[in-house]
Amino acid sequence: MADNQHFGAAAYSGSAIAAAVSAALAGPSAYAQTQGDAIEEIVVTATKREESLADIPMSIRAFTTDDIVRQGLQSLDDYVGKIPSLALARREPAGNNVVFRGVAASGIDFGTGPSSSVYLDEQPITASGLNPDPRLVDIARLEALSGPQGTLFGDASQSGTLRIITNKPDPTAFDAWVELEANQVADGDTGYDVSGMLNIPLADNKLALRLVGFTAEEAGFIDNVLGTSPGGTYTNEEFVEDDINTTTISGGRAALRWFPNDRWTVDTTAIFQSTEADGFGDKDFDQSDLEQVRFFDERFEEDWYQLALTLEGSTGIGDFMFSVSYFDREVDYEADGTEYMFAFQELSDADEAYFNDVYGTDYDFYFYDFGGEVVRGYNLDNLQSERFSIEARWSTPEVDDSRWRGIVGLFYQSFEDTDIYKAGAENFAGSPAFYYLAYNAYNPSLNGLPPGSWDFSDPSVRPGDWFFGIYDSEIDQFALFGEATFYLTDSLTVTAGGRWYQVDRKERQVLGALQQGPVPNPETDFVFTDGSGDESDDGFVPKVNVTYNFSDRSLAYLTYSEGFRSGGANALRPNSVLPRKYDSDMVQNYEVGYKTTTAGGRLFLSVVGYHMIWDDIQLQVNDPQQGVFQLGVVNFPEATIDGVEVQTSFVPAPGWSLDATLAWNEAEISESATLFPGTGAAVEAVDGTRLPITPDWKGSLSIERTFQDTTLFGGTPFLRADYTYTGESINALAGLEATVVSPPPTIQDSYSVLDLRAGIDADKWSVGAYIANVFDEQGDQFINNRYAKRRVTVNQPLTFGVTYRRNFR
Repeated sequence: MADNQHFGAAAYSGSAIAAAVSAALAGPSAYAQTQGDAIEEIVVTATKREESLADIPMSIRAFTTDDIVRQGLQSLDDYVGKIPSLALARREPAGNNVVFRGVAASGIDFGTGPSSSVYLDEQPITASGLNPDPRLVDIARLEALSGPQGTLFGDASQSGTLRIITNKPDPTAFDAWVELEANQVADGDTGYDVSGMLNIPLADNKLALRLVGFTAEEAGFIDNVLGTSPGGTYTNEEFVEDDINTTTISGGRAALRWFPNDRWTVDTTAIFQSTEADGFGDKDFDQSDLEQVRFFDERFEEDWYQLALTLEGSTGIGDFMFSVSYFDREVDYEADGTEYMFAFQELSDADEAYFNDVYGTDYDFYFYDFGGEVVRGYNLDNLQSERFSIEARWSTPEVDDSRWRGIVGLFYQSFEDTDIYKAGAENFAGSPAFYYLAYNAYNPSLNGLPPGSWDFSDPSVRPGDWFFGIYDSEIDQFALFGEATFYLTDSLTVTAGGRWYQVDRKERQVLGALQQGPVPNPETDFVFTDGSGDESDDGFVPKVNVTYNFSDRSLAYLTYSEGFRSGGANALRPNSVLPRKYDSDMVQNYEVGYKTTTAGGRLFLSVVGYHMIWDDIQLQVNDPQQGVFQLGVVNFPEATIDGVEVQTSFVPAPGWSLDATLAWNEAEISESATLFPGTGAAVEAVDGTRLPITPDWKGSLSIERTFQDTTLFGGTPFLRADYTYTGESINALAGLEATVVSPPPTIQDSYSVLDLRAGIDADKWSVGAYIANVFDEQGDQFINNRYAKRRVTVNQPLTFGVTYRRNFR
């Protein structure tokens, strides 16, 4: 039989893996680092086993610890431009909608499952339209896996998977560092960042503790300026303030690693993060500068923590992994809803005019009559979610003279989510809308309380909640998965795998008003909808890959893979035309790729092309009937997505490194269809309509020069430039969006950002300075129709900063 190394370059010994990891942690390039004049491998776990990135037949973008530190990567905004397949629709506050390869039908999601997943170590922490954004402090690796990952990563990995992998304790040596940063946003506020790590061996080569902590204040740069209400009757003078989006982020991690023997590892981890924002970092669509007009103080708070236990070990029959994780999160925000409330009043006025015109009457409609245009509105939201995850898997030994290798596993997750949303108006108790709800005998409450029984006499409760929604979800998911690779020859391998899944969902939705206490209560408040849905869904997604290794440095591959989002049930008002159930939607991915390391190990190139078919697309929409306010998920037929992703790293000479990415994506509806036919509220989905969020072109270029033969103040100086380009995209599908008011789709213009960094690295310390967004270019990351008045999330303006890092070893 041929030598073991021929059976895929992924068959490394433990020492080789350790060497590759050490090389990866030391290097500046997002693919690899330079030692002398060659590129060294990075070891990733994208296939749930340790393998060289260059040898995996998949499109992967990876950043190591040193990449993250050297490039100043801290949050999604910092790295999304450097991942060619990744797009981000970020609506304030914290509405992070992560999208791979254009698989998105809306930038605003409340009820559909996400099309891509976010993992923190071994646990998925994905949330629909509201993904957590773990701060990248003491992170081992950031891995972006493009394309459907349904086999190994399951539901929500329909278009790709983003993995954040923390550094683990090291029992072999003491280590610690502290990093300080100060920055100034041009025409904005000042900010700071303090972080540190302490690694303590507790038993030599057996037990270690790792502690991580950070606190940062992100400088505000959005001004709430003087403006008048929608009808021009009052101003926001008392709320005018500069730099209102200052945000404080704090958190930490405690991890314990134990080696009971030379074959087994036990990791326990606790991670938490807290975010508080004084205001929202979006501008008004009709403002050219970084300005907004708000009639209430907006705020945002988020707290989450994760507890995890992982056991890994090897035996004579293979390697085992067992992980159990618990993730708890609470999000709370208050938003100005004056424009939102006014939009409802305009809808009421339009309904009144339409009714009187058709029937020749002169009735006054009061259900959204807030007393004219003399009141302010506000929106409150509180989200509490818990998830419990278990994964267990077995894989064949890493060193094996067999012609095949494989991995099998099981996954279970329980997810509970309660979201309470409230829309209110000042002086609501004195408005016609209040009297309509409270005293109209023809508008009874479902809880049987008589008209006129609602009381707002308690001064400790701010009256005025003219609408509330309680949205409860319970999701249980179980899956069995596996992949097997067979080495037909020393050069040709075939991999086949699949995932069987079952998902049980329970949904309950209570809609009402006239809230009596601080929290909506269906037993005491006015209730006009109390609906539920219960649905089970199961299926199987396959994967097949054929890889040909031209040499140990070059390969080509063909892949067919599928990704899925499970179906579910809508909890609806009785008169809604939305469907009671919706089906799973599936992505079929046809992919061809080529990877090579050439020029004496100085050049790495990866080129991937794909064609994807997205069937039964899930989309959350508002019921199109006039006067019916109801959100629900529908399926519409099909979209096709074509694209190319290119990554390259190059070492032209010792001390130099270049890294570049380029992506082209064309995503559009490929089959016309009519939604809600025969209802008088039909909506057309037209062939050729562009899917939102993902830009047509996207690219990045990084150049770093390390002066290896120069010593400055006892350290080695370096210079670095990072350029990203984000092409044109569109913010929404026409008529198909989960918003009350849906303006026509709007083009989000292309923009580019240049960052410059310089510094000195020594053994015990490093200092640096940077200029972010050198040309102060304003990019529209997402044009948001959520609050009736369009808001625009933008990138951070020109920023100057300095950093200092002290190592203790």
